[in-house]
Amino acid sequence: VAPEAEAFQMSDQSVQMVAEDIFEEEATNDNTQFLKTSVPVIVDGKETNSVDCLLCLVNTGMLSHTGSFSSSSSSGKLSSSGGLTSKIKQKIQSHLKKKGNAKETTIIQYLSDFNILFGLSNLLNEADINELCDIILSSKRRRSATVELSKHLQLTLEGIASV
Repeated sequence: VAPEAEAFQMSDQSVQMVAEDIFEEEATNDNTQFLKTSVPVIVDGKETNSVDCLLCLVNTGMLSHTGSFSSSSSSGKLSSSGGLTSKIKQKIQSHLKKKGNAKETTIIQYLSDFNILFGLSNLLNEADINELCDIILSSKRRRSATVELSKHLQLTLEGIASV
């Protein structure tokens, strides 16, 4: 079961108050829980010049992500430091050892996992990670057409997976 996460955003009222310059820009004391206002506002039926910052937030539902780089539960988890685990490296090696179109399809599907891409982003240079993401996007758009990894990218991935 995936851990639950909460996301927050500013409430519509807070956005309106910012647009109308009601909040003071600089804090007048070290208490960051309360925001000072330039004009009195009504909170809980009472006029005040300070608003609890928690009243400016609303809980926002998070939708599951199903895009080209979505993470699946079947892929390996990254290490606590955000690196690739030996299980992920072994899977990359096994995908790279396959022959023909089956290899290209399965390795691209496997590498399209967000967690794996994140782990690879710490190991690949910017040009290589951009090339890999472009290949993944191309394969998702074409669906039936085969998209191949460049020889350079294959060798780089083999090197990463063998360490």
